[in-house]
Amino acid sequence: MVGSLSRKGLGTKAAALVGAGLLLSSVGMTNAFASKSHAVHSVKSPRTASFVPPKLKGTDMSFIMDGTATTSNEIEIHAINLLAKWGAKVSIHWAPSTSIEYADMLHGGTIMEGGLSVGLAAYNSGIPVEAIALPEPRQDYVLLGRPNISSLADLKGKTLGILDMVGENGVDALIALKAAGLKQSQVNILNVGGQSTRLAALVAGRIDATMLSHASEFALAGQGFHVLYDYMTQNKDLYDGLWFARSTWAKSHQTAAVALNEADLLSFVYFNNKANNAGLVKETASYDSGINTSQTASLFNQLRSIGAYPDGSILSASPLKLQEIYYNKVGALTAQPAVAGWSDLSYGKKALADLGAAAR
Repeated sequence: MVGSLSRKGLGTKAAALVGAGLLLSSVGMTNAFASKSHAVHSVKSPRTASFVPPKLKGTDMSFIMDGTATTSNEIEIHAINLLAKWGAKVSIHWAPSTSIEYADMLHGGTIMEGGLSVGLAAYNSGIPVEAIALPEPRQDYVLLGRPNISSLADLKGKTLGILDMVGENGVDALIALKAAGLKQSQVNILNVGGQSTRLAALVAGRIDATMLSHASEFALAGQGFHVLYDYMTQNKDLYDGLWFARSTWAKSHQTAAVALNEADLLSFVYFNNKANNAGLVKETASYDSGINTSQTASLFNQLRSIGAYPDGSILSASPLKLQEIYYNKVGALTAQPAVAGWSDLSYGKKALADLGAAAR
């Protein structure tokens, strides 16, 4: 059973492409880069005996990302800063909605960050994109229940708050219900809104459980809420964010496409070394000045302890196909093309080979 409390339209990774089409038609032929640009910051370029950083001088790498820069974007931004260190001409455009991301890709963007459903919806609509790299190999979500909900079985007859059933939350809801042995009709699934709205609804008791980031879990620690399911540790085939590039750009800039994977892989290694925690926090504060540095350091330690960014992670066909099937099942996709048609795994494999032991 699915109800609705409020809807936030297309401002999420799981936005329906119908609304995107409406926005694209309103943009017309104007430049879609109306979103906020983000300056990059200097980082140390890793050098090992087995890896020489690529020469990217003059290579245009324009990144489009959903929302605004927050702590959850640290790995992506660290990787982009590495690319800048290697000579690439990089920029980040923060799009206020998924539909603006699509518009940006049609009007000059080269690389778009998004969940699998976002990129596949774009591909199925005719936007020439393909998945080329994996900045977020594990889904940053937990299913968090109120103090009276201590197990998945307790969800029976209770209210599960989500954004909608046709995106990431829909997939996560199906996974949790299957793990609980419950049918969808046995739980009141309520469309509440985005993550901040769901968090407020959970705390206020308007819903009994919802999917939230590990940062939200950390913020609510000690208040009696229960982790009912951890998508990062209990379902490791769920990718979070992917890099989708214009197909023509990737094929004509193969060195840069490989370099993007190398930057991701080295960012994982950097993150997983606890000695770099202070550096990670400092870099995060450079683009999100409102963070609590102590809490951010603790969050990074927590994510490191549960394997948020496993060393050596690159795109793999099996998880991509599995998630494509999930998103088709909840109605987020209207077609299931062959994985090879909308992704290119060769860049990640080449990066892993180039880095060798440096990626581990």
